[in-house]
Amino acid sequence: MTNLTYKDQAPYSILVNPGEFSFSASPDVIRTLLGSCVAISVWHPELKIGGLCHYLLASAAQQKNNNFNYRYGNIVLPELLRNMNAFDSEKSFEFGIYGGSCLNEKSNSENIGKSNLQFAWQWLDNLKITPHIDDTGGNYCRIITLSLENGSVTITKYQIDSEEVYTK
Repeated sequence: MTNLTYKDQAPYSILVNPGEFSFSASPDVIRTLLGSCVAISVWHPELKIGGLCHYLLASAAQQKNNNFNYRYGNIVLPELLRNMNAFDSEKSFEFGIYGGSCLNEKSNSENIGKSNLQFAWQWLDNLKITPHIDDTGGNYCRIITLSLENGSVTITKYQIDSEEVYTK
């Protein structure tokens, strides 16, 4: 196994936008902002490496030219798994699942959020993985922050119709 840990470096703060993923090493911090999208985080407690993906839809309507289109769960989740398996078995990682909110009751975002979550749960089930963190559903946005130094995850929730902020 190769260890990616940086020696004597300040952590990078990596922002994962919708349709992106990142895989890095301690002391980096990875964050993303979610609504109906879903993010999966992974962290290896011994190697202090991990990653986070942020997908918008469970799968592409057409697979044509979508090989590296990380907007889709069926494209990005295997890529995340490939990155993990380059270092160790996925069973050695701690997983988290986030997002899948219904942000607007009058739109189809509830269906999108539910579909995204169903896809993620099926993927985890196929791997026989139970996530250490499950913060899904609801009707609020989330900022997810993963520290690769210690695996801690901070979840900040923003209610859509109010000024309230919740930090977990």
